[in-house]
Amino acid sequence: MFKTRIIYFCLLASIFTCSNALSAEKKTGSNFQLHGQVFIVTKGQQTFKLPLVQVFAVPEAIILKVIASRVAVRNEFLLNITPQLNEKKQAMDQANAEAKTRSDVSDALLRQGKDFIDKCAALNGAAFDKCMKDYDDFKVRRDEALEEGQKEAKPYYARRNTATREYENLASQYKGQRDAFKSLDGIESDIATSSKIVKTDADGNFSLADMKGKRIALFARAKRQVIGETEDYIWLIWADKTNSNIMLSNDNLIDSKCSECIRFLDGIE
Repeated sequence: MFKTRIIYFCLLASIFTCSNALSAEKKTGSNFQLHGQVFIVTKGQQTFKLPLVQVFAVPEAIILKVIASRVAVRNEFLLNITPQLNEKKQAMDQANAEAKTRSDVSDALLRQGKDFIDKCAALNGAAFDKCMKDYDDFKVRRDEALEEGQKEAKPYYARRNTATREYENLASQYKGQRDAFKSLDGIESDIATSSKIVKTDADGNFSLADMKGKRIALFARAKRQVIGETEDYIWLIWADKTNSNIMLSNDNLIDSKCSECIRFLDGIE
């Protein structure tokens, strides 16, 4: 009986110890730390470390949901704007063709005048005088035709200008939406509450502790003034415990198609 109790307590102790070990592993085993640096290398091989850059560590489920939502919004936008763009493009091309026909007539009349002058210039004496008289008569008829042609062409030119303006305005909307999508404009507000956020130090270094899950997304955005212009740098990559040292640089910018990049720009021009 006494021996049985000892065995029983030993089994309980063993189970308790294993349970604690498993619990500890569950708490710490999937967590990991990340260290990294944000920098850019110029074409001249100069390295610029980027301080005070916000680095967002985003849970996998959150970033996938946010990107899916943005892709859905973009697809809906394209579904609506693409037929309109095609319609405006066709209208612009037709208006340009009609206006060009009127312009070609005017150009032809002007070329005839030049040819007439060139013909007269090759003559002498009475033949030159007669040629110039004929040119004066032609010029009167030509100017009348040009004036009449301009009156007739005016509405065609107006339609061309209107059609071109409407197409360019719509194309500008498309480009603006495309650029906003490619640059993840405003994504910070979508992910801020679910992310761990740190800032790079003076050397562009950052550290992230207690990362959970198999992998996380790292997002960062930086700017640099270059000879009066602003260069924008955007990163969105996967990170996990197998690569705890992260370099955010030219090699994994958002449009670099790197192996760790979160690919959502495929097919976007």
